[in-house]
Formats: sequence, structure tokens, C-alpha cells
Amino acid sequence: MKKSILIVDDDELLRGLLHDYLEADGHEVSCCCNGPDAIRLSKERNFDIILTDYHMPGLNGAEVTATIRKLF
Repeated sequence: MKKSILIVDDDELLRGLLHDYLEADGHEVSCCCNGPDAIRLSKERNFDIILTDYHMPGLNGAEVTATIRKLF
């Protein structure tokens, strides 16, 4: 089943590897490198799955998750 997935990670290499792997598996994948961008993208469209790094500058993964959960 095709899923819409958002990858949030400040590590460009890891973000790219996850993107390529999940896209090759047939999923629709979007990426961003920080919490504020993840929140903005989540307001623009619905994602079935959000994969986020915990340790990021600015908002960490827990803060991103909590903010997105409050929105919906």
C-alpha cells in the first residue's frame, strides 16, 4: 500500500538514503531538514507517516511531533 511519508532530518546523507529507499518501495516521499519546515509541510498536506530525527537544531523531533499532533 502506497504511503505518503515525510522525512525530517538535518543529516543530508541519511535523509537522501531514506528518501531513495522508500521511494523505490513505491511510496510518495517528501523531505525537509528542520522542524519549522516539517510543521509548514504538515499544514499544507497530510502525511501517513512522519519520520523525524530527534536531535536537530532549533526544534527537536519530540517538539516537532508534539506541535504537529496539536494541529490535528
